[in-house]
Amino acid sequence: MRRPLPGAEENPVKGLVNTLVVLAVVGFAVGLVLRATGGDLVSQRPQLADPVFYWHSAIALLALAVLILLISPRKK
Repeated sequence: MRRPLPGAEENPVKGLVNTLVVLAVVGFAVGLVLRATGGDLVSQRPQLADPVFYWHSAIALLALAVLILLISPRKK
C-alpha cells in the first residue's frame, strides 16, 4: 500500500501548488529552448514560437500558486 506524500495530510492544497510550480518550470524551460533555437521548432505556428508567451504564462502560474498559499487556511 502506498503511503501519502509527506505533508499531504496536513495541507491538501499543497499538491495543487506543487503542480502549478512544476508547470511554471516547464514553461520557463520551453521558453528557453525556443529562445535558444530561434523558434525553429514550431515555425509552422509562429504565435507559439514566442518565448515571452511561455515566460509570461509561467509567471502567472507562479503568482496563482502564491495566491493559493496565501488564502489557504492554516492549521495551528
